[in-house]
Amino acid sequence: MTTHGEMERVKVDIFSMTKDEAAQFIEDKAYFMMTLRKLMYEYCPIVKVERFDPAEGESISGYLTEDLEQAQTPVLSVVLDPFEVSAMKVAEERGKLKEYVFAASEMTEVLLQVLKEKFSNGEI
Repeated sequence: MTTHGEMERVKVDIFSMTKDEAAQFIEDKAYFMMTLRKLMYEYCPIVKVERFDPAEGESISGYLTEDLEQAQTPVLSVVLDPFEVSAMKVAEERGKLKEYVFAASEMTEVLLQVLKEKFSNGEI
């Protein structure tokens, strides 16, 4: 039961929010899971949803090799928490989602291409 002025809060994943916020977050998170999966597959053959830290929400991560996946060393990774999801909405509205994903992953498109070539050539 809530008192006047309070909003009932619910838990989504590990996050506490109002029911309205939760409904919007669930919808946006599902959308970005699909969108990011498609974007990451352009660069990484292995893309998955996972949780690295129990104190964080789920992440969507892209790996270049199975060895990197087993070592939990993604080349692209974005945490799907309320802050990141809302930031991705803004980035997408501005036509900058790909740039946002690379920045959040501390990666550049050029560096990722170099890494892919080195892995393909057996240099790494």
